[in-house]
Amino acid sequence: MKTNVKIMLISLIVLFASTINAQNSPKEKIDNFKKNCKAALTHNNSGVVESAIYVSIQFKNLFPEENDKEFVNVLNELANNSDNARISYKAQLAKLYFNNRDWFKEIVIKSINSEDEVYEEIAEKVNSIMFASRL
Repeated sequence: MKTNVKIMLISLIVLFASTINAQNSPKEKIDNFKKNCKAALTHNNSGVVESAIYVSIQFKNLFPEENDKEFVNVLNELANNSDNARISYKAQLAKLYFNNRDWFKEIVIKSINSEDEVYEEIAEKVNSIMFASRL
């Protein structure tokens, strides 16, 4: 009897959550995502921050026309003021990606498993642009 009540309660919770989620417009979902990602970018855990930096790049890739000023501001803050060199470096690369999207059109942003490859490609592209500008 208790098992049936638990199953019914869990089913109702899932149904309620899916109903609420279905009622959100795409704009509300994007706004919620931005809010959550910004919170992750300012989190105390460096692993969360590093992941959020890459997620912000994925967001920019999926929604290139979306207003991303808040992301750029937080990335700038991380790039300039983080005590963690990895976070500063990744934030700087992400900021370059946001501010110069045309430079990086050929970079394929895949799953979270391709994070290191994406940072490497961004850095290589920036280096090639800087090298070409010196010629």
